[in-house]
Amino acid sequence: MSFFSGSAKITIKHLDVPASISVHENEVVLDCDFDPQGENVDSIKWFFNGTTDLIYQWLPTEKTGPQVANRLKDRIDLNYAVSDDSKTKYRAMHIKKLSPDLSGNYSCKVSGPRSEDVKTKRMIIYDPADSQLELNITEDFDPDVNVTDDEMVAISCSAQGIYPEPDLRIFISVNNGTAIEADDEDEDSDVDNSGVYDVYDVSSTVLYDIDKLPGSFDYTCELSIPGTDYVLRETRKYNRGNYRVVLASKDMQHLKQQSFLYLYPRLSLAYCALFRGWGSKVRRQQRIFELA
Repeated sequence: MSFFSGSAKITIKHLDVPASISVHENEVVLDCDFDPQGENVDSIKWFFNGTTDLIYQWLPTEKTGPQVANRLKDRIDLNYAVSDDSKTKYRAMHIKKLSPDLSGNYSCKVSGPRSEDVKTKRMIIYDPADSQLELNITEDFDPDVNVTDDEMVAISCSAQGIYPEPDLRIFISVNNGTAIEADDEDEDSDVDNSGVYDVYDVSSTVLYDIDKLPGSFDYTCELSIPGTDYVLRETRKYNRGNYRVVLASKDMQHLKQQSFLYLYPRLSLAYCALFRGWGSKVRRQQRIFELA
């Protein structure tokens, strides 16, 4: 901010630039509300990312309309008027066809013969996720197929088509709201450049030691874009009780079969066939119980 000498100083009272806005809004108005303090305003100028890239100006004393930089001539509405006052009507800038490349710092400079004022605000134009979060949980109690020696719970979450690069967080919480720290985490971020501008596809998987988890818990995936108010969150409840009952029943049946064959290794083939038929029937019942 800089002023010339004298008591009357042009003052920008309010610079209306949203901190963030979705590309799906399609348009935005940036307003520069000022008090001339009795001074005749010569120019109102808007700059992008500094004070050298002039993108819009209006010279009220020349009784002409606003002017715009060539690269934005199809994206700024030169007929937009914020008021009917001939001294302020074109102070605002109406931007159409929003896209992430217009994210940055916007400065408004109001000047007169004796003073001037400048204010700057940053605006992020973001592209939200294409769809809802994909949140899944998998628990593996079979050491024959588990990649580790411990029984683990894996929670994965993913989202596509976001700009700028978001933060993706997965956590488990219990009834008192306490978050449980994951034992391992794997994050991935890929850039999709097939469209007009690049977007991000993100995913994350966290692993929990089953022995550290309570019988029931909430698991949450939260996606946010830094510098914006955009947050996408999904929480689900999980109860491991029924799964353990089915698993224990299967393990017991497996032990019964092993013990039987170990204690009576010389049974006739017919009797063994009868036993296998009984075992198959029990396994079918267990599968029905698990699906239910």
